[in-house]
Amino acid sequence: MARILWHGIVPWHKTAYGVLTAEFVPRLAQLGHQVVIAAMGRKGVDDDPRSAHPDSVDTLRTGTWHGFPVIGPGYSEFGLPPPLEIRGPFGGHDPDLIIVLKDPWVLDPGQYRRFKCPTVVWTNIDCEPMGTPDRLFFEASGALPLAVSKFGLSMMRKAGLKDARYIPHAIDLAQWTPGDRGEARELLGLPQDHFLAGINATNVGPRKGWGEQFTAFSRFHLKHPKSWLLCHTAPEHPEGINLRELAAAKGIEDAVKFGSHINMNHAQMLNWYRSLNVLLNCSFGEGFSMPIVEALACQVSVIGTDCSAISEKIPAGAGRLVPGQPSWNPVHQADWTIPNIAGIESSIWWAYIKKLTPAPGFADEYDADRVTTECWKPLIEELCDA
Repeated sequence: MARILWHGIVPWHKTAYGVLTAEFVPRLAQLGHQVVIAAMGRKGVDDDPRSAHPDSVDTLRTGTWHGFPVIGPGYSEFGLPPPLEIRGPFGGHDPDLIIVLKDPWVLDPGQYRRFKCPTVVWTNIDCEPMGTPDRLFFEASGALPLAVSKFGLSMMRKAGLKDARYIPHAIDLAQWTPGDRGEARELLGLPQDHFLAGINATNVGPRKGWGEQFTAFSRFHLKHPKSWLLCHTAPEHPEGINLRELAAAKGIEDAVKFGSHINMNHAQMLNWYRSLNVLLNCSFGEGFSMPIVEALACQVSVIGTDCSAISEKIPAGAGRLVPGQPSWNPVHQADWTIPNIAGIESSIWWAYIKKLTPAPGFADEYDADRVTTECWKPLIEELCDA
């Protein structure tokens, strides 16, 4: 048995990182390991990450989530808790392994050097080449780079990180399944005679291609007015774009529909996917892209930018890849890819005409149980026996 410190976003947070904490902490424990969650979050007086979401009330009261100790956050938003706080749940011992689920460039490399045990940073790489701040973190920390996509692995190795490994993010395939589109629409109160495209993305900055996708959809909608764009996101966000204003500027304010809230329960999200004719994922770059895999598991086709991890997620028969052009990201000192608006529009028409239903099996590689036993189990044994 290994003592594993899982350092990441809390499991009730409905971002991909939070969802992955919820999926993998119990699965690693089922392998026989002791797992403690070190929560990331902001350190404000009224901003304890354990009380930032309604599902966290019990954790705030008990100090545990589903029986797993939750400690932290550290002195900074993405920092480790103090060593004494870490050792407490492990009976005074240091962990045998630290697994970090976060972007390297926001982490402090010195914090991980305090411990003699291995540190693995399981992370997204969404630009080309690998971002300079990410590379510098690994060089300074000595942490093992663990890419969540084959694209990310290739970028790490091209950057000189020869020990980099690959374990994909994953979903519970038992929970994401195909269903009847008509029944799903009836449950959600959606029109049966409309073409429905969807976007499931965080509204933080331009990276998710909001402007390009709204523009392309507006052109399609002008010729096919019985169409809606369902957006599972926050329409206004202090770090993002006012999507209501964007929809109005493009003349599609009546055709863009936002959910009543972004923290929909699983049954609602499952029917949200099942109701779609196509999912749009034409962002500037993705480290993995959970929505693509969730949509494919529900046998919904996907339109995505031909770049980063998106390209490997949408093979022939699963959707369409849209060409783009490089866009310099000064923070990472690398290129994202801006999708071509005409390419997005033509792909929406393709989805409308073809009415493609992807065959089963496109998401099998990303099943959480399979990833746990075939990927995490041998890696943990290798690192903890070394």
